[in-house]
Amino acid sequence: PAGYLGEALANPLPFALALLVAAPGAASAGLLLSTLGLLSALAAIGERALGVSRPLAHYPLLVVLRGLAVFLLWPLPFVGSRVRWRGRSFRIGRRTRLIPDQPWAAGGLVELSPEEAAA
Repeated sequence: PAGYLGEALANPLPFALALLVAAPGAASAGLLLSTLGLLSALAAIGERALGVSRPLAHYPLLVVLRGLAVFLLWPLPFVGSRVRWRGRSFRIGRRTRLIPDQPWAAGGLVELSPEEAAA
């Protein structure tokens, strides 16, 4: 879990926003705007490398929405250890190993087709 906790650092926008709320001022506002600008630039560069060309003015709003969504969804794995994937239920084990809830189905061990395993 320590590595998972470190993933929070990959989403700096909520931290910059929290700093602005905790210590309002030009420095914290500048940090927030710099963070937003850098994240917007990185998103635009990444999308353009993939052939996506949207107006540059759209990126700040999209970056804010993405950052807030990630912030709100990030803690969910701490309260659950089950996932449903392609109609099958799994328990998330150590080192994120997926363990079928019902390993014996139709007289044998549940196996994924090569297409399912590749997905």
